[in-house]
Amino acid sequence: MESDSGIGPVRFYAHSLEHISDEEFWQLASEAAQSSPTAVPSAAQQYLLCTLRRGPCILPQQPVREVIFPLPACAQLPFSPPWLLGLISWHGETIPVVDLNMYLWRAPASGDARDGSLLVVQKDQLSVGFLVSTVVALTLDAQQILPAGADTPFNHLPPTALKMVRGVETLLEEQTLLLDIGALLPEIVQQLSGGMRDVEAL
Repeated sequence: MESDSGIGPVRFYAHSLEHISDEEFWQLASEAAQSSPTAVPSAAQQYLLCTLRRGPCILPQQPVREVIFPLPACAQLPFSPPWLLGLISWHGETIPVVDLNMYLWRAPASGDARDGSLLVVQKDQLSVGFLVSTVVALTLDAQQILPAGADTPFNHLPPTALKMVRGVETLLEEQTLLLDIGALLPEIVQQLSGGMRDVEAL
């Protein structure tokens, strides 16, 4: 948009704001937003912010194949650990459903442990469903995520789960843990495989 006096679009808007109505102002704002897409930094990556009963955590969005709500009925297994809610059929594949809060903190469930969303995660031909309370997509600058260290506030995370934390990001003035899917999935599958061998030996 150019005026007869040769004033560019931005300067013209600023010069004439006091002479337009509220309706015209919001129309101009809408047109400017549509014509000027927000640049996304090259280091920006997509993540999922998940709330758990002990606090929030972050998962990379790339390995998450589907978000299912509500949680489908699970086939329970005898002698299974308390964090394993059971098995479900997902697109012809049988996958375990893990209560992520209980798995990380080894804490007993408070309230209805099955009330939430199921994240189906796949990596290196391993598939696991994680039950979380809520999930929200967000974009973070990967370069600003601090690596996990000795001074990382793990929200009283037990030592067995520390190796599954990749880093920490500050969200809304609260430090939130970024989980390492590459370490989390093999650990769960290994524990489940060991448990099944123990049951078969009985």
